[in-house]
Amino acid sequence: MIAKTKMILLFLTLLILGISAFLLYLNYPFKEIVIDNKLKELRSNELFDLVSLNEKDNWDLMYIQKPYDPRMLKEEGVIMSDECRQIVESLSSFDSHCVLVFTKDKRLVNYAVVSFAVADFSKLSKNKYPRSSKMKSILVWNGGENQTVWIQEP
Repeated sequence: MIAKTKMILLFLTLLILGISAFLLYLNYPFKEIVIDNKLKELRSNELFDLVSLNEKDNWDLMYIQKPYDPRMLKEEGVIMSDECRQIVESLSSFDSHCVLVFTKDKRLVNYAVVSFAVADFSKLSKNKYPRSSKMKSILVWNGGENQTVWIQEP
């Protein structure tokens, strides 16, 4: 009888922990999305809508957090928790990628870390673009089967 009670208590404890973890996941204020496959599918000189990179979420502006520019989002007035800001700013301290930050009414919705080996957004003249913007892809061969997509304004 005691073993059965211990098993029930263990089960209930694990159930409560599992539900708590799930609820924490649902309420997490931001999430990283992966858009590498969408960028790899672009052909050279192809025009594409920015919305195609993140169609599922409701956002109105995409900010490009370029390397070594950690204060840009703060200067632009993007609203996010201190924890989120630390993560995005630390990601911008590497020169191997940029971070695309999707916002709605200046509030962080989610972000995508894009390796320069996949696509290079750093050549764009502005730091933010509305959801309705169009971009142009230029394929650059890095040798062998490796290619990078440069993103340009049309």
